[in-house]
Amino acid sequence: MSLNRFELKQGAIIVSDAHYSERYNEFYDFLLSLKSKQIPCTQLVLLGDMFDLLIPQFPSSVKNNQKVIDLINSIANDLELVYFEGNHDFNLCTLFPDVFVIPIAQQPYTLKYGDKKLMFLHGDINVGLSYTIYCAIIRQPMVIYFLQALNFISGNKIAKALSAKLDTKENCNEFTTYRAYIEKKYSDDKYREYDYIIEGHYHQNKRFKYDNFEYINLDGFACYQRYISVQSSQEDEIFSDRIFQKET
Repeated sequence: MSLNRFELKQGAIIVSDAHYSERYNEFYDFLLSLKSKQIPCTQLVLLGDMFDLLIPQFPSSVKNNQKVIDLINSIANDLELVYFEGNHDFNLCTLFPDVFVIPIAQQPYTLKYGDKKLMFLHGDINVGLSYTIYCAIIRQPMVIYFLQALNFISGNKIAKALSAKLDTKENCNEFTTYRAYIEKKYSDDKYREYDYIIEGHYHQNKRFKYDNFEYINLDGFACYQRYISVQSSQEDEIFSDRIFQKET
């Protein structure tokens, strides 16, 4: 997509961690409701891990998710769509040519909304050295192609094993010490320049107000089909919680 930046719009919808798979398939119905305009939306922001596994270099992960990929591309023809890559879905530019894709390396992402300064990210910062190194290595093209070759030699066994492991992972656990974790994660003074920090990754549906900024962690859409909509920048509460309910 030709965008170099994006501006958050009133009426935008922000969704995170749908982990689309056979187990968590509500995201497809949600996208259909956006496509048909049953849910009003001026802009769609996907905050990462929208698929349980989507890496273009693993063709089976593309094949398994093709109908959702096609639907996202169709929506992007009518609506500005921004996709923050996560740790389950990355290297996505070739799959979504009309989507403004923001890789992990370009996160956190700073923008203004009215007079407010916002920081958006999937959540993969300040999470420990070992995880940071892992994330950097696993996205390297040579590593991806090596894994792709191994997967081909194994008859797709690596991708199948990874998918099977993800299918059994519990995505909706409560993080009981989450506030303390976030206070430590964002303790650096550099974060005090923001009015809002908005991230996914943790699936906690939590909001914390500090002296200088408000922190918002989106719920995993996979868990309870929650998302947030963007109100006027003049409102006291800019980010409003919503729950998707499929029409029957």
